Amino acid sequence: MINKEREVAIPWNVTQRRKVRSALAKYPADSSKCAAAARRVLPVAKEVHPGAYGIQLLPVEPAPYLLTTGGHRKWYHHVLVEVIEHRVDALTGPSGDPARQYLALRFQYPDDIRESAVDVESVDPGIQSDD
Repeated sequence: MINKEREVAIPWNVTQRRKVRSALAKYPADSSKCAAAARRVLPVAKEVHPGAYGIQLLPVEPAPYLLTTGGHRKWYHHVLVEVIEHRVDALTGPSGDPARQYLALRFQYPDDIRESAVDVESVDPGIQSDD
């Protein structure tokens, strides 16, 4: 059975999708510069929906880090953007994942992850170039 929720995409126009794709390519998951990617994605997401916002993920103690599905990446925190009930980051690409499924799809031990809204400008300031 096809998951209908997964079919609903963020309605990026061509220019917006290009900007998001470019930001995620510039700051891929392996760069550990998720906050820099979120700073570029959020303004575009706000064009689509003014209620878009940043989210920070942190491990719940005593877990020392977040572990992505497959165990390929370990992060002490992660920053992403939520827009129209979808989460967007370098793991999901511009299409995003449904917000309710994101943690289970992308991380091991999703119950051990704390989420909070965050000002993306306040996390890891200065990690990207101003180009």
